[in-house]
Amino acid sequence: MGLEAIRDRIVADAQKEAAEIAVRSKEETRLILDEAEKEAEKIASLQSELAKAQAEKAASQILSSAKLDARMRILEEKRSGIERVFEQAAKEFSEMKTSERMATIEKLMSGIELPEGKYEMDCAEGDIENLDKKRLEEFSKLPGAGVLIEKGKPVPIIGGFILRSESVDYDFSIDSLMRSMRGEIEKEIVKPLFSE
Repeated sequence: MGLEAIRDRIVADAQKEAAEIAVRSKEETRLILDEAEKEAEKIASLQSELAKAQAEKAASQILSSAKLDARMRILEEKRSGIERVFEQAAKEFSEMKTSERMATIEKLMSGIELPEGKYEMDCAEGDIENLDKKRLEEFSKLPGAGVLIEKGKPVPIIGGFILRSESVDYDFSIDSLMRSMRGEIEKEIVKPLFSE
């Protein structure tokens, strides 16, 4: 075998090997690209799921916030309505005739049992003038032994009275009664707004 034949065989073997390498390279390149494509799809899918989860969370927060805002508006409207009702009641009470105001004081006094002692009865300015000695004596005869009720001083209340002694005060003012009622009513209107 001559030198040319050896060279031709080497060239042919090299070309054959180069062709095989090219085929293997194409196959490996295809496998690498397929793997990279699958990885890219996984990443895109994860990003899509993450974005979807974040969007759902944001939507849920927006919805919760909107529900809370709606509840707060309803609560504020109800409170405003209650406020108007109490303002109207206070106005009507302050416009009552003297006889009606005194009847209210007498009715409030009728249910009280006082411990023994001396009390001063403070009333609204217009009512204190109508607390005569006879009426105070009647109040002193109510249940409770050894009770003496004397005229107190005018206080800035809508109506009703405050009984003061050295040790304790009893607040039967319309203002106090209305505050107590308002608290109870507000508790009731808040319950359904925040329970699910």
